[in-house]
Amino acid sequence: MTNTPTITRPIFLQNEQAGPLVFRDDSANAEIIWQGKGDPMGEDLQAVPVGFLNNVDFLRMLNRGTVTLVDADDQVREAIESQLASPILQRQAAAAVARKEAVVVEPLYRPEKNDYITIGCIGPSTRGARACGAEVPVREATRGDAPPLCAQHSHLAPQAFQFETETIVDGKPVLAWRLATIER
Repeated sequence: MTNTPTITRPIFLQNEQAGPLVFRDDSANAEIIWQGKGDPMGEDLQAVPVGFLNNVDFLRMLNRGTVTLVDADDQVREAIESQLASPILQRQAAAAVARKEAVVVEPLYRPEKNDYITIGCIGPSTRGARACGAEVPVREATRGDAPPLCAQHSHLAPQAFQFETETIVDGKPVLAWRLATIER
């Protein structure tokens, strides 16, 4: 922009991003810090000197919608609008918006119930209690695929069987493991 309006009142701009935004103009020795949009202290709205309109990076932020003009003199508002009306800048802004939307639309892949949980070993205890109880790490999603047996009792897997408990979760009975025993 070649003609900067001769106005001393600052421009007020709002950060449209969720997180903080920092803009530094080394030639003006100035730095502006915005908090994320919706900041409860109102720090997402900052006053910016009119001289920033000469900074290409600043105009790029305005063009891409990173910050939006909230308040300015009419002369400044007209200058910004005429600068941003350039077909080249509009095409760049449209591409930037499309990139943002593509990121938002593309979901993060997070498998459900893929966390590790620990289940007590069902093998016999060496101290006379009912079960060993040593913690066996298993994936939550595959907890019912194999009996929870520690390394010491892993050889007992063929003797283990799965049964339905009386507990109901999501309309289905919870399954548990037990070792087959011979009663005398």
